[in-house]
Amino acid sequence: MTTIVEYCPVAPIEYPEEDGKPMAESDQSRYYLSYATEVLKVHFQNHSDIERIKY
Repeated sequence: MTTIVEYCPVAPIEYPEEDGKPMAESDQSRYYLSYATEVLKVHFQNHSDIERIKY
């Protein structure tokens, strides 16, 4: 007995990187972003090979 299987190609899922709309920002996400920035500044403060960005 022979079984025929029909192949249906599946398109890969594409996740968009942006939709043109601004991301929502909460107090918590703003705190984490600020905290991460400060931690990185402290971590790299004695690295002479890292360029500092002046704000």
